[in-house]
Amino acid sequence: MIVKYFPTDPKLRAKTSGSWNDIALWYQNLIAPRRVASPEIKAKVAELTAGVQDPLEKIRRLAAFTQRQPVKRDGAEQPKIQPQSPSSNPRSPTSPHPPG
Repeated sequence: MIVKYFPTDPKLRAKTSGSWNDIALWYQNLIAPRRVASPEIKAKVAELTAGVQDPLEKIRRLAAFTQRQPVKRDGAEQPKIQPQSPSSNPRSPTSPHPPG
């Protein structure tokens, strides 16, 4: 299956073939800075996985740790799961405020 994406801006349209590969490359460049672990994160990972050789066990330990951590937004702890009504999502078909 081939899906094409064509931006509405002619300048952008000239820069892309509109393929999923183009979208993936754009997204990869967009998030690249956020994918680099800070020294603090690297130290915590080393601490949590010290002495563990099994990759699956390392994943389990890291998952268990992250699942116990509160989510912080703007410096304040937030519930991990925040229910949202469909109407509060601008991409929802039932939203009174569609994107645009």
